[in-house]
Amino acid sequence: MGHLQAMKPPGAQGSQSTYTDLLSVTEEIDGHHPCLALVRECLAETEKNART
Repeated sequence: MGHLQAMKPPGAQGSQSTYTDLLSVTEEIDGHHPCLALVRECLAETEKNART
């Protein structure tokens, strides 16, 4: 398998960027992977915390 590189969305920072990258790579590898829901939950939590 080749090297996978996730693109960082404009304005993404810190943990949110890390979770966004992880989500992108996980979806590329296998969109039904069990950790996908956990990564989405972590990303949602960091986005929520960034707004407060």
